[in-house]
Order: sequence, then C-alpha cells, then structure tokens
Amino acid sequence: MIGPDGGTLVLADGTTLEFPAGALSANTPVRITQSQVRSHDFGELFRPAAPYLDVDLGSVEPALPVTVRLAANAPDDAVMLAAHYDPATGRLEPLTLVEATGSSVTVTATQFSGLVAFAVPLAELPEVTDSGFRPGRDDWQFPNYGSVVAPGGHCNGQAISMLWYYVERRTQGASPLYGLFDNNGDTHTPSVWQDDEDAYKLASMVQADARTGEKNWRDSVAKDSGRAVFDAYRAWLALTRSPQVLYVYGASGGHAVLVYRASRTKLYVADPNFPGHLRTIPFDPDSGRLGPYSAKENASAAEQSYTSFRFVAADLVVPWSKVSARWSEFDNHTIGDGIFPNTGVINLAIAAPTDADLGPLGTDFVVPSDTTALTYLPDGP
Repeated sequence: MIGPDGGTLVLADGTTLEFPAGALSANTPVRITQSQVRSHDFGELFRPAAPYLDVDLGSVEPALPVTVRLAANAPDDAVMLAAHYDPATGRLEPLTLVEATGSSVTVTATQFSGLVAFAVPLAELPEVTDSGFRPGRDDWQFPNYGSVVAPGGHCNGQAISMLWYYVERRTQGASPLYGLFDNNGDTHTPSVWQDDEDAYKLASMVQADARTGEKNWRDSVAKDSGRAVFDAYRAWLALTRSPQVLYVYGASGGHAVLVYRASRTKLYVADPNFPGHLRTIPFDPDSGRLGPYSAKENASAAEQSYTSFRFVAADLVVPWSKVSARWSEFDNHTIGDGIFPNTGVINLAIAAPTDADLGPLGTDFVVPSDTTALTYLPDGP
C-alpha cells in the first residue's frame, strides 16, 4: 500500500520502485508480479536481461514519475535499456533512462502494465540505424517561435506532435506531414507559415500539456550524457524504427529535437527551429563524448552551444493519450478554441507605403468585441 507521502518497495531480487510524494493522491494497493520472458518477437537484438515486471495500481496512473530500478544481468559490450510493453499494440515503448550498470537499469515510468529490462549487443548493431523519418518530408513546415500559449517556444510540442503523426499515421500509409496542412489544408502558401493556424496551435497545446510538478520529467534524466545516451538512440532506432525525442541543455536552458537516424559517429536530428534542414550532433567513439550541438532555444533566440544530452521518453513529457486527444481536436478544427484569443486581420493594399499611410486607424474605426486589434506602426507591429 502506497499513499500520498510516497514510499519505496523492494523486491527479493533487488528490484525497487520509488514513489515520490504526490505521485498518488490516496492510499493505493500495489500488486507486483514477476515472470520470465520465454519468447518474444522483437528480433535478435532484443536480449531480455530481467524478469518481466507487471505493476498493478488498478485504474490509477501516478501524477509524477516513479523511479524503477530493475535488477538485470548485462552482457559485455551491450547497452542496457528498459521498456514498457503495450499488449494492445504489441509495441515496445522506451522508458526514460536514468542510469545503466552491469547489474541494473534505472528508469522512470508512469505506466506499469509491463516493464522489461533488456540488453542490445552493440557489436551487432548495423553501421547506420534509421527510422525512415526525414526533415523536409516528415517534420512540421513552420519554425518554433512560440505563441501566447507557449511564449518561450513549443519545441516539445512540435517534436512530440510530429513524432505522434509519424508513428500513428505515416507508418500506416498516410501522406508526409511537411506542408500537408499548409494554410490549414486550404490553398497552399509554402512561403508563408504564419497562416498554418491549426498546426501551430496544435504544437502549442501539446507543449502546454507537458507534465509539471516538484519531481517532473526534467529530474528524470540519464546521469551519463555521453556514450550511454548515444548508444541508447542507436539501439532504439534499430529496435523500433521510430524516431526518439532528445533533450539538449546549455548554459541558459534546454531544447527538444527528434533523433531519426544514427551512424557510429553522429546523431541526425529534426530541429523545430530549423524545419526541413539537415542537422547532426557529433559523437567521438574514442572519448565517448557526444556534442557539442549549436542550436537555439526557439527560432528567435541566439545560437548557443549545447553540451548535455538526455534520453527522455516522449510519453513521460506528454502522455501519448493526451497527444492523441489534441490531434483529434486538430482534425475537428477545434484545437485551441477558447484558449487562443480571436484575431482579425485587415489587408491594406497600399503601394509604396509612407509613414502617413501607416498611421493610426482613426477614431471612427470600431473593433468587434470578440476580436483583438493589431495596429501596425511605422517602426513595426
């Protein structure tokens, strides 16, 4: 039984589950079952290294991530990982990596229908592991400037929403995302991203859905931001052929990108600040150093050098079910309704405008009560 104050459960083999205070709102019975993995269909690279762990909390989902240390036996020259197995889809879903050693792997999780630790032999990974995702085809077509809902930028929302589309629709035969919803699917205006209203709102709303709390996903990060993180991306790309979110940190903050391909010396990333661009992060196999990566917190910020890299599962940042719900709102053209302010655009056809042309609207101009007026002054909007 675990209550609002949290607590730690220790199993006979050394596996532990640490519930932080506030993860559960009431006393909750916890039933744990371990079983051996006797067969699977995830290929030769997937080597089970610990019993399959099923944690039953009834219908309760923790409000904060639970730290799980899975006792496991890792072979030499292998990367240790852990996943949530979804029996409904048959998918392995990455768990946020905190630490991997020769005898255990520590992750954070909010879903417990089935956790499994496994090893991936590095020597058997191909020279290049690739999801098939490509910038300029599968990313959003607009840059990450942020919005009234996400004033600092929506890199999380942009990366995770395009990841969702790739996993849930693109791999099922849907059209590539880049430019698909340009101008909300109406007459395309590829040189003007500002009219891609619904898509931009979607990225902002997914950004706003990111988990918060005293111990949130930002605290649940890999302690080794070099070789272990690099190897984790290579392995996950090989196992799932799905892009993975990567968080990069510098002196003044962090940024989210999507890793879609990896060689033995670099990660290929789709960066929300540079839609359609080829961007890479170098890796030195000799030193085990990943980076640096020159990028920006949002499209209008100054470039900086990012030197810390963290493998964080997308579902830990924004629950997959919430992303699905936001996409449904997008499909119904209701995304952001009641949250974003209504704005009216006045098209002034003026040839060679002067300061006088761009002066005040005048006292006889009436703004509708449900509309925000944007006045363009000679020095800018």
